[in-house]
Amino acid sequence: MKNKYEQISGETFVDLINNLGVSPLVGEKTFNIQPGFEVRDALGTTYTLPYWDVIRRADDTYWSPLDDEARKTVYNVTDFQVFSKSTNEWLPMVAWFELAEM
Repeated sequence: MKNKYEQISGETFVDLINNLGVSPLVGEKTFNIQPGFEVRDALGTTYTLPYWDVIRRADDTYWSPLDDEARKTVYNVTDFQVFSKSTNEWLPMVAWFELAEM
């Protein structure tokens, strides 16, 4: 998934948070569920991620690490959808993020 999406990087996790914080951070959701989350991008490509950490910025964009880079890069996942097992449907990121429970 590298380089397909707008990204924010930092040499360390602290640098990454500082770079992300250009627009204030207003929320975060972290889940670790087996066998994983099904997410799909705007092109319809589906991925299964065992760990899903999404940060919401004040500019209403959503960011997440998408690979094993030790959280030094996050990608804009605003246009992604998440498959909700509780509703059995694909939810836009904003709707999924606002759900109280999966």
